[in-house]
Amino acid sequence: MDDLYKSKTSDRISTLEGIASGSPVVSPDFALNNVRNIDSSSGLNLEDACFGYALNPDGDNTAEVRIYGGEIHPGERDIIDVGSVKITIGTTLQYVWVEHELYSETAIITGPDVARPVNDATYFRKWLYKFALSEGGIASLSKIGNFGNIILPGAMA
Repeated sequence: MDDLYKSKTSDRISTLEGIASGSPVVSPDFALNNVRNIDSSSGLNLEDACFGYALNPDGDNTAEVRIYGGEIHPGERDIIDVGSVKITIGTTLQYVWVEHELYSETAIITGPDVARPVNDATYFRKWLYKFALSEGGIASLSKIGNFGNIILPGAMA
């Protein structure tokens, strides 16, 4: 086993351990390519991940994505369950996000929109994915904004 392979494998294991523990993961090696490599080489199914996704989930609409549910952890309050949703990507580079009404038990997965979602006085918004749409109407993953459950910052919990 060469040193580069050992290093890359160690980086991926560390990243996955961080995700599994709920820790935020910020790693230049955890790029979209690595997600695809992990998915195809180790059997990690992104449909099983909290806030994971599936492209063309029913096999009948190539512009459709399913975003699977997950949880929001608002500090000392009860965990908020967020349900799954199917979203049709209408144009290229659209965001999909979780929207949580602050100080409530309400949260949904919503989008798509070309504008990056931002927080305001009423809502905490965490973008999950940015999807591209080909000229043939086929949605594909462009960028990951969040992977796994969401922990609210203390000021918003």
